[in-house]
Parts: sequence; C-alpha cells; structure tokens
Amino acid sequence: MSYTTVVFLAAPIITGILIGYAVGGRPSGLATLRPRALWLLWVAVAAQVATHWIPAAFALVITWIAVNLRQRRPVLRAAGAAILLGVLLNGTAILANGRMPYSPTAAAAAGASTPSETPRNEPADADSRLTVLADVIPVPVLRAVVSPGDILIATGVVAALAGAMHSARRRRPPGACVAPVVPVERR
Repeated sequence: MSYTTVVFLAAPIITGILIGYAVGGRPSGLATLRPRALWLLWVAVAAQVATHWIPAAFALVITWIAVNLRQRRPVLRAAGAAILLGVLLNGTAILANGRMPYSPTAAAAAGASTPSETPRNEPADADSRLTVLADVIPVPVLRAVVSPGDILIATGVVAALAGAMHSARRRRPPGACVAPVVPVERR
C-alpha cells in the first residue's frame, strides 16, 4: 500500500476526530456508530482486490450505505448521503470509461508520476466520457489527483465521525432531568 493511499484513508478519519474534539465531542460518541452489514464492505474489498471487478464492489458499497442511511441523527444521515453521492459519482465515471480517468495536466500540476495506464486508472483523452467526474483535482502535498467523488466521500467520513463524537456530549442518560429540581416549601 502506497503512502498516498494510507494518507487518503487516514486523513478523513483523523480530521473527523480532531473536529469532533474541537466542537466539544467525546470519543465515547464513536461507540454510538453502529454500522450494520459490515460484511458487504469486506465482500466489496475482496471483489475489487481479487478480480478488479469494480462494478460489483461499487454495488456492494452502495448497498451497505443504503442499509446504514437510516440514522436518527441528521448529521449522520447527511454524512451518509455525501458518501453515497461520492461513491455514485466515482462509479459513474468508472462505468462510463471502464476505469477512472485522470487528468494528465492535473497530475503534472500535483507532481504525480503519470503512468500510461493501471488496472484502475487511465489518462483522460478526447474519447473519455464524464471527465468532470474523473480524478481532476490536483493535491500537490500528496503528489496525487482526486475526483469530486473522493472529496464528497472524505467530507462525509469527517462529518460522520465529528457528528458522532459531538452527539455523545449532548446525550443525557435515561431518566435524567432536563431542569434542576427545586424543592417547594410547605406551609
């Protein structure tokens, strides 16, 4: 696994936790995230790694997100919707082209090495479709390019983690009083 991949995976998680702390959240709130059907994600990862059959992986991830969108907290529903939209945008670009196209110009601006083709990426050319959804955003710090879908996915992860941490601070235990009880004098 490359340095860039590790940063892409870790940065939204670390950012979400830091923002969660900044807004007064607690790590105990992360325990309130109870994702269901995690096996779908493991099957999606296996499908992508073993066969590079990306449509199956995207279908499984979309199904998993849909199963988990029924959250009570609006911030978690919004985060899930952002992740779902990002996955759909990336999937659309990949299905339209067979692989995720990347902009050679953006890659050069980011200082990324530009191999001609990989199992998952290809340089965008005149025949590429929906290139606005492709990897077109240069990230010079990582020497990489990302897509608008990647940005939405990362934003959704940050919002889900920060929102879960923040909601723990505001929850009261069952039976807790909202206002203090003031004793009344009897005459």
